Amino acid sequence: MPQYDLKEGRSQEQLISIEQMHIVYNQTKTGVLGNGLAAVLLGTVLWEINDHAAIISWLAFVVSVLIARYVLYALNQRSESADENPIFWVRVYSLFAFLSGAAWGQLGYCFSLLNQRFIMSLYACGFWGSVLVV
Repeated sequence: MPQYDLKEGRSQEQLISIEQMHIVYNQTKTGVLGNGLAAVLLGTVLWEINDHAAIISWLAFVVSVLIARYVLYALNQRSESADENPIFWVRVYSLFAFLSGAAWGQLGYCFSLLNQRFIMSLYACGFWGSVLVV
C-alpha cells in the first residue's frame, strides 16, 4: 500500500478520496469524446433505416448528457474547494455517468432493430464508452 504524505492535516483516507476524484475527472475528456463520436457515427448509420425524429431525439439526449458531463468537469477543475469535498464530486460524476449509460440503454427501446448482433454492438459501444469514464 502506498504511503501518502499527511500534509495540511488531512488523513490518509481523505487524501485517497481526493486522488480518486482526480483520477475520475481526468478521464472525462476521453469519455465525452468517445461517447460523442460513437453517438454521431451511430446516428449516421441509423439515419437511413430508422425514423429521423427518434434518431434526433436520442442524439439530443446523448449530447445534452455529454455537455452536462463536460460542464461538471469544468466546474470541478475551476473549483478551489473541490478537494474539500471529493465524495460529493464523485457522487455527482457517478450520476452523470449513469445518465450516459441510460442514454445508450434507451437506444434499444427507441429503435425497432431486428438484427440481434447489431443491438449487441450498440450496447457494447455504450458500455465501453462508460467504462472509459468509470
